[in-house]
Amino acid sequence: MPIRVQDELPAVSFLRNENVFVMTTTRATTQEIRPLKVLILNLMPKKIETENQFLRLLSN
Repeated sequence: MPIRVQDELPAVSFLRNENVFVMTTTRATTQEIRPLKVLILNLMPKKIETENQFLRLLSN
């Protein structure tokens, strides 16, 4: 399942290096898709590392 993330999120380049299909918001607006909306509040001290882990789990 592709993940739609914001273009400026630091996790985008990290996930692409791990061959995880990431769809940016600009690309998703040009396609006819029905997204599932999920909100995750990240309160962890290492925010970028935690975002990478969350997105990796959601993509598989």
